[in-house]
Amino acid sequence: MSELTRRQQGIVDFIRTFRRTHAYGPTIREITDSVGLSSTSVATYNLHALRRLGLVSWVDGRARTVELAEANPDAKVLVKVWVAECDLPLLQEGQMKLTVAYLEKPDEPYDGYWKYVALVADS
Repeated sequence: MSELTRRQQGIVDFIRTFRRTHAYGPTIREITDSVGLSSTSVATYNLHALRRLGLVSWVDGRARTVELAEANPDAKVLVKVWVAECDLPLLQEGQMKLTVAYLEKPDEPYDGYWKYVALVADS
């Protein structure tokens, strides 16, 4: 996975700053205006890209729920991992989906994607 684009980094920085001063997330319009994007559709496109990377999340259909993955107060570090999924046949009940996260992309041709995950210390 390549580094974040300038727009994506601007969106992440704005969400971080906004959430520090408000008890809620910014609207798409506020993100668009503050980062200097040409339209709300550009902001939405970049937010979905950030969501696929696991950097932001929100509740679909609810306003002002955008937050960063690092917003988890117990998170200690964000780690980039390669995520691969496969179906495991079970003796009963059909199949189960197995998700495996690698710190490096495996040599085998596993279909997958890069994602950031927040690691939480277990005390």
